[in-house]
Amino acid sequence: MGKYRVLTMVPYFDKVVKVFNEVAQVDSIWGKKLRLYTEDELAELLPNYDACVVWIDPLKGRAMEAGKHLKAIGVPRAGYDNVDVKKATEYGIPVVFSPGANSSAVADFTMGLILSLVRSIAQKNHEIKEGNLKGRWALVDDVGFGLEGKVLGILGLGNIGCRVALRAKAFGMHIIGYDPFVDENTQTGLGVYPTELGIELSSFEDLLKRADIITLHLPITPETKGLIGERELSLMKPNSYIINTSRGKIIDEGALYKALKERRIRGAALDVFVKEPLDYDNPLLKLDNVILTPHIAWCTEEAIYRSNYIVAKEITRILKGERPNLRNVANPIVIKL
Repeated sequence: MGKYRVLTMVPYFDKVVKVFNEVAQVDSIWGKKLRLYTEDELAELLPNYDACVVWIDPLKGRAMEAGKHLKAIGVPRAGYDNVDVKKATEYGIPVVFSPGANSSAVADFTMGLILSLVRSIAQKNHEIKEGNLKGRWALVDDVGFGLEGKVLGILGLGNIGCRVALRAKAFGMHIIGYDPFVDENTQTGLGVYPTELGIELSSFEDLLKRADIITLHLPITPETKGLIGERELSLMKPNSYIINTSRGKIIDEGALYKALKERRIRGAALDVFVKEPLDYDNPLLKLDNVILTPHIAWCTEEAIYRSNYIVAKEITRILKGERPNLRNVANPIVIKL
């Protein structure tokens, strides 16, 4: 048994615990509460550990203060907004995460949402199970449209956005993309240039106006928070759809509800929300032209294992005094060369 102690509150982390053999003892508190741990609860636990791995539990405020002695913090996700990275950097603690580990899972799910929306799959499944099928059994009231020849607008050309482009190309879609950090000479996360993925680069407004389907693959930053509001929705085609599998706060939910209710856009699919879990009095639940799923786009056996493994491997390196892969460190400035 190793000399260090690691605390985890992450699903299925037991499958990668062997990575810590001879380095650390791992204690898991996942599933002991049917909710996230609070800052105060984490603050009571962290003084007894040398490293911790959090999922979406809030490692901020009092919890971060109590954990300022930690040698590493792990977040087995592509995002780490639940951790106060600024404070961690102040304390010299590397924050390890797993960019790209779930990108294929999210790209697959995005295409699934697109197909479900444009062909009314989720809606008709619900209607037939409820015994409330509208229209003739073999002809739905909204026949939707095919994807071949339609314009897919991708906001954010990182690992996930580029993988969505690859999949959409197979459906014969015309792909336009916008990312302020990508131009024709930028190598994407897939190691190729946008044109090699069949992506026509566009301005933000042009994409909103031209796309039949818009899909969001952006991190949450001060620049992206509320990026899609009433004005942006008004630029979209009346027959268009919008998909969000990135972060809920990128879309103004009030403005989206209004646009959907008034049929100013045709529909939406959301896997993420401003408040999670989604409140059951959220007005979006009452609309028949929106698909809602509980933040599961990333969630496959392979993606979960890969994310946990990456974080476990990097924390093990840090505890051994070895240099981690800086690609997986949110604040590489704390790593001594």
